[in-house]
Amino acid sequence: MDNNTENPEPMKNPIIPVIALFVLIVLGVAGYQVFKIFLVRDVGKTMNSTGKMADGNKDKAGEADTGNVFKDLAINHPKNIAKRRGKQQLRQSYNAAPYPHNVQLGNKLSKIRLTIFTDIACGRCRQEVAQTLKNVPLEDVHVVFKHAPTSEDDIRSGIFEQIARREGVLPDFQRIINAAGGDIDNQMLLRTLSSLGVSYREQQAMLKDEPGSITRDLDKDLTQGDRAGISKLPTFFLNRYRMGAKTLPVENVRQYIDDIKASRPVYAVGG
Repeated sequence: MDNNTENPEPMKNPIIPVIALFVLIVLGVAGYQVFKIFLVRDVGKTMNSTGKMADGNKDKAGEADTGNVFKDLAINHPKNIAKRRGKQQLRQSYNAAPYPHNVQLGNKLSKIRLTIFTDIACGRCRQEVAQTLKNVPLEDVHVVFKHAPTSEDDIRSGIFEQIARREGVLPDFQRIINAAGGDIDNQMLLRTLSSLGVSYREQQAMLKDEPGSITRDLDKDLTQGDRAGISKLPTFFLNRYRMGAKTLPVENVRQYIDDIKASRPVYAVGG
């Protein structure tokens, strides 16, 4: 027996090359997908910043996922940016219709109405109302005053104002009250009516004979104030839009009036 016989070579495993080929294919596909994602992102940035692409990249852009590109463009469109900043067109909220007993100024035929919930006895309220009305063109706007008491259960200031209206001395009554500084008590309202020719006896007679009709009128304003959610005084409504610092700042009332006159939409301020 020949002890020098050579050992046969071990057989190679055919599965190993197959596995290696499969891994290479997977890595290649994954790399292409990563490259594609970054390519689309770069294309989107280029189109947003310049509005066009270099000629050499046009064909590649057409092959890329243009859906993502147009999505980016839509998100960054000026109109959508404005919405994200809070400049959304306001929806009308509450219609505080005027009543015959309401004090009214300006053009009653106008399509623009400024409704003011306030209390004539409140000094700060009178000051803010006067400042606001400086920016209101009365020839174009119908101004309506609604009584809203500073103290929940005290409507006497509204009663005195209604007595002045019924006795025909309202303009002078308002002039005197508006010239006074700070809050006004009921005694001053009584004296003001008396100085305008409505004696204490006449005032007492009206309060005795007509309290029901006066309070029913004021109750209409109070009901509207409750439904509108009035929580501070004064509160302004331009047509049916509640004015406020986070929606329509009162100091910009002239701008909003001009927008409505021109049939332009009214937008909230930016958030």
